[in-house]
Amino acid sequence: MDTGKFKNNIKFYNGYEDEPEITLEIIENPQYNIHIWDGNFTFIFGNPNLDGNGWKGFTRDYNQMENVFGGDDEYLLNDIKEYLDDLLAYSNKTFENRETKECYKLICDFLEFALKNGYHILIRIF
Repeated sequence: MDTGKFKNNIKFYNGYEDEPEITLEIIENPQYNIHIWDGNFTFIFGNPNLDGNGWKGFTRDYNQMENVFGGDDEYLLNDIKEYLDDLLAYSNKTFENRETKECYKLICDFLEFALKNGYHILIRIF
């Protein structure tokens, strides 16, 4: 896996500097961090499945405004696998633009990297 793409990656926040920002950072290795315009989270998680089976991970947090989106500036992502599994449920989703699909893939890769290496992730919302 190309870990270089995780070093201070601002690709998906570049150009949105006046907009809300979400960062994911490896606690054990802070140079590994990704910065994301919050609009990409809206595009990914803003229209969730309503099948009645309940939500988990980012879908739950975003749509119920809890945990990551519960109002604190920082959140320690305790169950990376839950959040990764939630993301993977969107793997066949068609996004309106290529940038959102690329951002989705970067978040998946970042969580996989952290999970594989036993790292912890700190999420900040600015």
